[in-house]
Amino acid sequence: MASAILLLSYFFWLAEVGNCNDNCQYGALRLVNGSASYQGRLEICIDSVWGSICGGAFDALDARVACRQLGYEVEYEQTVSVLYDAYYHEGTGPIWLSYLYCTGSENSLLDCNMTQGIGNTSCSHANDVSIVCPANSSCTSGSVRLTDGLIPTEGTVEVCNDGAWTSVCDSNWGYQEAFVVCRQLGLPATDAQVVSYINSFGYGHGLPILYSWNCYGNESNLNDCLKSTVSNCFNTNYGLYRISGVRCQGNIVPTSGSCTNGDMRLVDPNGPNLIEGRVEYCSNEVWSTICRYGFNTPDAHVVCRKLGYQHPRALVFSTAYFGPGSGPITHIYLNCIGNESRLEDCSLNSANVAFSQSHTNDVGVKCLERVLTDCINGDVRLVNGTTPDEGRVEVCINGEWGTVCSTYFDEREIGIVCSQLGYDGQEGLIFQYSEFGGGNLEQLIGHVYCTGSEANLTECTIYPGFSCSYRSTVGIKCYNRNCTHGKIRLIGGDSNNEGDFQICYDGVWVYVCNYINFLYNYPPPDENVICRQLGYLDNNWNSYFLYSFGEDGPIVLDKFLCNGNELSLTQCSNKSASGNCYTLQTYGYLCSIVVNCSAGMTTLGGDNEGRVEICTDGIWTTIDARYWNYNNAKVVCRQLGYYDTWSVAITDTNWSGKNERVGYTYECNGTESNLENCSKSLPSINADSWYYVIRGGIECQHNASENACNTEGSIRLSNGGDSREGRVEICLNGYWGTVCSTGWDERDALVACTQAGHHTLRAIPVTNGYFGRGTGPVHMTGVDCTGNEESLTRCSYVNGIGATNCYHAKDVGVMCKESPIRYSVTIDTDTDAVSIGSRVVLTCNVSPAPPVNSTYHWRRTVSGTSSFTQYRDTDPNVTLTINAGHTTHGNYYCIVKYNGAVIGMGHTVISVKGLLQSSDTSIQLNSENGFVGTLTVNITDTTITEYLLELNWYYNGSKISNSSKHLINNGNKTLVINNITDEDIGEYSVRFDLLRLYHYNKDCQNKILQLLRGYPVLSPLSFIMVPNGIYVNEDSTPNFLKGFVVFNNESPQIALTSDNNEGSVSLYHNGILLLSNGTYNYTIIHPSITDSGYYEFQFALDSSSVLSSLNCPSSYQSFLDSSSYLGLTDIFLDADVQRLEYYESPFVSFNASQTSFMQEYNVQLSCSVSGGYPRPLYHDITLIKNGVAIANSTESELVYNTSGSSKYGLYQCAVDTTAQYIKKEILLEEK
Repeated sequence: MASAILLLSYFFWLAEVGNCNDNCQYGALRLVNGSASYQGRLEICIDSVWGSICGGAFDALDARVACRQLGYEVEYEQTVSVLYDAYYHEGTGPIWLSYLYCTGSENSLLDCNMTQGIGNTSCSHANDVSIVCPANSSCTSGSVRLTDGLIPTEGTVEVCNDGAWTSVCDSNWGYQEAFVVCRQLGLPATDAQVVSYINSFGYGHGLPILYSWNCYGNESNLNDCLKSTVSNCFNTNYGLYRISGVRCQGNIVPTSGSCTNGDMRLVDPNGPNLIEGRVEYCSNEVWSTICRYGFNTPDAHVVCRKLGYQHPRALVFSTAYFGPGSGPITHIYLNCIGNESRLEDCSLNSANVAFSQSHTNDVGVKCLERVLTDCINGDVRLVNGTTPDEGRVEVCINGEWGTVCSTYFDEREIGIVCSQLGYDGQEGLIFQYSEFGGGNLEQLIGHVYCTGSEANLTECTIYPGFSCSYRSTVGIKCYNRNCTHGKIRLIGGDSNNEGDFQICYDGVWVYVCNYINFLYNYPPPDENVICRQLGYLDNNWNSYFLYSFGEDGPIVLDKFLCNGNELSLTQCSNKSASGNCYTLQTYGYLCSIVVNCSAGMTTLGGDNEGRVEICTDGIWTTIDARYWNYNNAKVVCRQLGYYDTWSVAITDTNWSGKNERVGYTYECNGTESNLENCSKSLPSINADSWYYVIRGGIECQHNASENACNTEGSIRLSNGGDSREGRVEICLNGYWGTVCSTGWDERDALVACTQAGHHTLRAIPVTNGYFGRGTGPVHMTGVDCTGNEESLTRCSYVNGIGATNCYHAKDVGVMCKESPIRYSVTIDTDTDAVSIGSRVVLTCNVSPAPPVNSTYHWRRTVSGTSSFTQYRDTDPNVTLTINAGHTTHGNYYCIVKYNGAVIGMGHTVISVKGLLQSSDTSIQLNSENGFVGTLTVNITDTTITEYLLELNWYYNGSKISNSSKHLINNGNKTLVINNITDEDIGEYSVRFDLLRLYHYNKDCQNKILQLLRGYPVLSPLSFIMVPNGIYVNEDSTPNFLKGFVVFNNESPQIALTSDNNEGSVSLYHNGILLLSNGTYNYTIIHPSITDSGYYEFQFALDSSSVLSSLNCPSSYQSFLDSSSYLGLTDIFLDADVQRLEYYESPFVSFNASQTSFMQEYNVQLSCSVSGGYPRPLYHDITLIKNGVAIANSTESELVYNTSGSSKYGLYQCAVDTTAQYIKKEILLEEK
């Protein structure tokens, strides 16, 4: 009754606090009310609510686990004090745990066995337990470490604070903080990476330190960084503390001695120098970079002065112009005046620190000495243009030439400069972004504001030293008045009636910006008015506007509002707009005129290939490519005098060239005499957007005698660099022709090489006219070979004649390379069956040694991403150490590459042991209890038991309870069976019966646990008792590699089958997906060399469908999918692997100098082996006489001379290969 009352009061308390959320992570611990951080009332977080722990049965072993979880390194000899009866005052809220039974080795209190469920206790707060952890922990305050990483250079960041290791809040955590941690640990730091807590390595220890970090990057210790307190470090969406993780990469940076504080240097790709490069500054004895933001010319003067320049001038380069640096980024917004001798003398404060910046913003400088000339103040010149009227603007200020920043330089400034240079036109063209080069002079003018009435730029308002980079030096082009205001013209086209639109504005020809009109939804200048003003026709093929790609020239931002009836553009309403515009944002037009062409005439844009143009209503138009096909191409080629059968319709190019209008679409049956006789439809609705419309084209051929051939189906390689490469040409229907690129791949190339007489295992396909364009017909397209055919005609293919877009620009070719060396790759492991989380070392062995600079790529699955890549110059062996925090169950591959190509691949399997492992089984005779059987299990990974409860024993499927017959002790890990009789013979098993997750639903958790018992990690451990003893009923280690199969080019087919038939399945071949439709069988018909390699059936259980079948909510999905819990992603992903290896039999020759001879003669026997794949395929050659081996050789030839009296008999030459055993015989007889 008391328990019921207490439980009822707990629910009343929950109702009172409502949905209380103390922003704590499930299972986290804290100490409250102690006089020091290492002592206090022990509280645990459950469902985001802090609660106390009952002191009932709480002992030193439980306290050791709690201290370790809080981050204290509890050595074996150290004592941990337990204080009872609310020593540090009574808590409030729930009492979450009671009667814990820890062994002392667990990582979390929730890993311990408990007799009462969470929140189910009869304790009161008067029994709240407190602990005192060892204050003299071995960690040094301020030291850091990485935990739970896959390799030693990565992990969760933990800091030693008051004797305890605690994780670090990720507030403002970035590259510079990660750099400091890696440098402090002596690990590679220059390319340090931040790892988000969502994808982090583990939960760390203790409660995160609530700091927001601001490191310069030059600190030698994380505690030296600036930091400020934050209120919390908890993500309510994930229910996790936001803790920091890092991955240390790059080069090691010493914590001292790299440089002298205050030193500066410039670094370009060739290294440090005194002229130009990335600015680097020595701070706290480590080189750092400076952020570009706010860095201007005065700052650059200070840098150059520090480097020894007496009267410095400088060019500023932004955005890592000289390449990104590494390490700290120490300064931003230096605010130097320019006369300081060092950066420390500038106006620096905490706001000038480049926190959270990227090395992509590293600033660079080029230092110069000031050069005085006799130029007059205000003089201006144009430099580096192709004509005198254009170039980079340079201005003389106080006897020194310098450049001008392009920012805010507009039509008023260009008018002043051009007038000063003697041009009478007020309009000019502005070039931004150093179009005429940045020059080798300092930018003396940053911001400049002119009214337009000034005589030169020095009379304008000038802001020198503005932050403007080398890439933003302004250039201009000036113009003289050369036209009458209001006149218009079209330029740049093939004739006067087409081109880019210009209007005479204040005596200068200018473009009209279409960007401003588009931005404000203004209509373009009316095409009818423009063409009418120019004197062109107005008919069915009315003029229309198009976007221009014209030449450089001045641009005005005017808008013209016409009704379409005006005789000239000057009669339209004209208003000025504002904004920026560039030449590519102007208008172009095509006006209709009477030209010398007759209706129905056709022409090509090239000699025998190009877009088709047809004369319509007196003007040339192009063809809309819709419905354009072989029949249309035949008609046009015939009309133009070509052989129509080999015509090709082309619809996959836009045909650059003249601004011809897109006209009708045509549909022909192929028998018409000209295109005009075909059916046609109205012009394309996209005619006004001509640039985006695909126009119809053709390729035509003459029936030339040089294309004739005699041997049907034969091929030749043309136009290659040697006989082993070239364009593939095939003889069909009496003519040489080519093959279209569609579908052309390695298997097709292999057949072509074989047919051409070049035996190779490296047939490289090339496409798109790699070896030049052929002539004659395109005979084939869509070629699909298996790789074993004798000729291309034996492959599946489609007739290329009549295929749209199969023209000679897409002719295929091959390169028939010599066969490569075969490398054998194997993986050795120190163990092949491991406990969860164990350390495993894999060694990749390559024989013979691969080329220098080969790379080794480790993968969990053949289709997976590389864990990391290793480089070796000469050593053929590399190792991978797996220090996993989850299961390492599954396939591992070592893939060896050279120059990006795979030259070898090795495979092994790491099998995970079950969570429950047998520790001791015995039957002994006891004087009191007769024969006594003892069964003991170990739990191989206590981290998993955070989610598992109620370890129970079963006999023949029935649960065993504690009794005098069956004693269960040692935390339920040992079962003792007293007075064994025949009735006790049978199966004993032990398993976990309760799964505890955040989302409490007992029925669903039992269903999920039942599902997981079918996988190796959580399967029950079974013992079989027989009359003469007890043995462990362990399943055999799963064999993922199903075998090694060899085949040759005579093999009819290979069938791959997986035994697994659960879940969804995908089939990969050397990392490339072949099937993903749930098929468990795959057959390769006529396999070839390209089918060699690893085949992997990958299986996965879709968690959403599993939960649906169990009728459980989707809230469990993250648990099933996430490797942060049980590593179920790895459990759910299984893979069956099959390796296929191609071989070709070598040629074995066995000869004798003579086979019939007199007794006194001797005979020489010669057995030789050549060819075959892989080379050398043979292991050894053995000479056998009358069934007895008499000689052996590992070379390619064995020579044997007979001797003695017994020379006659049956001799055999036996060659042992990796795939077969070959014998040849010779009988030596007496003459």
